[in-house]
Order: sequence, then structure tokens, then C-alpha cells
Amino acid sequence: MQSIALEIVKPCRLGLLLFSLILPGAGWGQQAGKPLAPEDAARTIVPEFQFRGLEKGCLNETGVAGLNREFNGECGDFRGVKLKDVNFRGRNLTGADFSQSELTRVDFRGATLTGALFASAILDTASFEGGNLGQVSFRDARLLYANFTGANLTLTNFTGANINKADLRQAVLHETNLTGARLFRVDLSGRDLRNLKLAGADLAWSNLKRCKLSGMKLDGAFLDQSDFEGAELQEVSLQKANLTGANFSCAQLERAHLNKAILSNARLNEARLREADLSDSNLVETILSGAAAEQANFKGANLMNAQLRGSDLRDADLSETTLYGADFSKANLSGANFTGAHLGEQGKITPLPDLDILFRPTQFKGARFDAKTRLPFSLEQSKQWGLLAIKEKPSKTETHQKDEPLQKAKPLSLEDFNQKK
Repeated sequence: MQSIALEIVKPCRLGLLLFSLILPGAGWGQQAGKPLAPEDAARTIVPEFQFRGLEKGCLNETGVAGLNREFNGECGDFRGVKLKDVNFRGRNLTGADFSQSELTRVDFRGATLTGALFASAILDTASFEGGNLGQVSFRDARLLYANFTGANLTLTNFTGANINKADLRQAVLHETNLTGARLFRVDLSGRDLRNLKLAGADLAWSNLKRCKLSGMKLDGAFLDQSDFEGAELQEVSLQKANLTGANFSCAQLERAHLNKAILSNARLNEARLREADLSDSNLVETILSGAAAEQANFKGANLMNAQLRGSDLRDADLSETTLYGADFSKANLSGANFTGAHLGEQGKITPLPDLDILFRPTQFKGARFDAKTRLPFSLEQSKQWGLLAIKEKPSKTETHQKDEPLQKAKPLSLEDFNQKK
């Protein structure tokens, strides 16, 4: 049966479009799920303006820029329209302008949208599955629950867009711009994200397990409750980022910049933090047990109730830190600097009713230190705190002496300790 075009009601280009089946080229869209008839395809209107590339945009034969009004295709003018359950599946919509439009449950599956504009558009539950969205602009658009499965998002611009709970599985993410975008609860696990622009992006509660973000600049990003387990984050910059409750278990964070970051209640157990900068960061009740943090910088950090059991803190800077309730049991503190650190009082629990937190005494039971360690108390007090002094290995000329295991090391005398200092 031949398709019938109904009158489109579009007062001031912002009214609700009432339509049924629209002839291709004669208007916007077609009813969802309805295939095009051959006779309709033959009657397609030739557009005045055609897409001449990203630099030139949509031009007519004389080189004048413009858009094709009420044309369902290339360089179509869809600005400010309101559409619901419309099917653009497989269409060529290169250079089309959907700015400030409302497109609820619209089907763009397999469509070619290169260079199209969706600035400030509402695209909740829209489907772009398998579509070509190279260099499309979604600046400040709303894309709640949108489906981008398998879509090409090369150089696509999502600056300031709301992409909460969008499906990005198998999408091609190459030089995609997500600056300041909100991507709440997205799954990017195992993806290489190193060529994306993510400054100021909100990836809270997202799955980023085993992803690659080495060297990325994510200063000020919102990543609370996100999962970075096993991720590659060497030399990443997360200064002043919100990482509350985030999971960095077994993550590679060597030489990462985390100064002034919020890491309260985060998990960094067995993370690799060698030479990482965590100065002035919030590490309240953070788990760092088993972390490899040699030469890491914690200066001025708040480590109240933090767990650092069995962590490797050789030559780490812990000066001026707040350590009420912190647990360094069995940690390696060789060469660590605790100058000016604030400890919890031995045998005393400090309650903070307003925050529902108990700050217990700082724990050092079984922690090891050497002559280079700058303790926050005297050598005589080290036994009271349960620390064990590491006995230096004998020189090559002292082969007659037998090395003792670390757990059996004997405390140094005060005289020997002062000489080594």
C-alpha cells in the first residue's frame, strides 16, 4: 500500500509533530518499524543542500550554506522538532541539524550521521546501534539510557553531555571528546581510553576494570564509587579528583598524581603506588593494605583510620600527616619520614559523634624500620609502639655473619641507632 503523507503541525518549529507515514524526502522520519516501499524510494526529492565535508558543511551548487527544510535525509533541518518513536534506521543523515530537538525513543540504528549536530538535544533511550557517528556533536545533549552499541564514535563531541547509563559496549572510541560529560554507571571495562578527552568528566559508579588510562589528565574528575580494579593508571593525573569509595585494588598507579584528591573509603589494597604523589589528599578510612608505595609522597595527607597493614612504604614521605587510627601493622617503614606526623594517643579512643567515627590509636605492631626511618617518637618508644628495627645486612667482608630473617630482627641499641643516623 502506498505511503500517505499527513499534514505536519509545527507552530514556531517547536510544536509537537503529528504524523503517520512520511514519504522519504518529503518530511521527517517514518513510523517505527515500517520499511520504505520501492515506489516511495523512487520519488525521493533531490535536496538543494548537500554535505561537502566537515570544513565546508552543507552547501548548494552555488556554494551558499544552508539546510534542507522538511527533508528526511542529508543536511536535513530538524532544529527544535519534537519526535517520538520515529524510525531513521539506515538513513543518510550526514550534516543534518537536530539541535535543541526532542527525540524520544528514536531509532538511528545503522544510520550515517557524520557531521550531524545534536547540540542541546534530548535523546533519551534513542538507539544509535551500529551507526556511523564520526565527528557528530552532542554538545550539552541529554542521552539517558541511549544505546551506542557498536557505533563509530571517532572524534565525536560529547562535551557537557549527559550520557547517564548509556550503553557503550563495543563502540569505537577514538579521540572521542567527553570533556565535562556525565557518564554515570557506564561500562568501559577493558577499554583503551588513552586517546579520549576526559577532563572534568563524571564517571561515577562506572565499571573501569582493567581499562588503560596511563598518562591521562583527569584533574577534577568525578569518579566516586567507580571500579578501577587492575587498571593501568601509570602517571595518570587525578589532582583534586573525587574518588570517594572508588576501587583501585591491584591497579598500577606508579608515579600517579593524586595530590589533593578525595580518596576517603577508597580501596587501594595491593595497588602499585611507587613514587605516586598523594600529598594533601583525603585518605580517611582508605584501605592501602599490601600496597607497594615505595618513595610515595603522602605529605600532609589525612590518613585517619586508614589501613596500611603489610604495605611497602620504604622511603615514603609521611611527614605532617594525620594518622589517628591508622594501622601500619607489619608494614615496611624503612627510610620512611614521619616528621611532624600526628598520632592517635596510645590506649585512647577518640569518638566523633557528629561523623559517627571512632579514631583509635595509631597501630605500628610488627612494623619494621631502620636507621634511616624518621619516627614520630623516640627510639626508646618504638618498642612501646611494637616496632621492629631492621638489622643491616653484613658487608661482603663479614661473610662469617649469618643474615637473620626480618621477622626475627633484633631492635638496635640507642647508641648504634644514633651512630647510624
